[in-house]
Amino acid sequence: MSVGRGTHLARIYRQMQERQHNLNVLRDLEDVYGADVWAVVKPTESEIIDMGVQSDTARRLDLWLESKYDLDVGYLVEVKRTRVLDGTRAALQTTLSADAAVGAVTLSVADETGFRSGDALVVWDEASAWEETRVRSVGTERLTLHTDCALQAAYSTGAVVRASRLYRVMDQRIPEDVGPYRVALLQHVASRMVVD
Repeated sequence: MSVGRGTHLARIYRQMQERQHNLNVLRDLEDVYGADVWAVVKPTESEIIDMGVQSDTARRLDLWLESKYDLDVGYLVEVKRTRVLDGTRAALQTTLSADAAVGAVTLSVADETGFRSGDALVVWDEASAWEETRVRSVGTERLTLHTDCALQAAYSTGAVVRASRLYRVMDQRIPEDVGPYRVALLQHVASRMVVD
């Protein structure tokens, strides 16, 4: 997924305080708001985001968020790509229309509309696993992954598939001249994040 400069939906997760942060595993997370929040994504001063269809996202991003939201160093933020459907802008996501086994590189999905080659995907089954992977090509009700991005866990029909990427909050500041906002420095956390 190319996360371009602009407004995106973001989901904020806090790891439980009694657990040590582990950047390769997502477990014992608290979904802070239980809903997406709007945020502005910009490249950091030292890195550039390539806006092309085949591009990758910068490894570090600045996330501009209203200061009323709970966000701290160590939190995880899922930055989602969006699309407009029926006049409403929403996260680009679908569900698996068939089970996907460990090692699968083809995902049968309910709707492939809006997905494109190069998208980073988060595949999520609430009961068992989260995982990040990458789209090689898009077909009718099918997403084909790069072979080196084959699934590391099995997922059941109905598991969520969305165009998004996970980042960890590395630092934050409250700008003096832009009103009630804070800026969080985000760093991409890992390419594989499976809960076992």
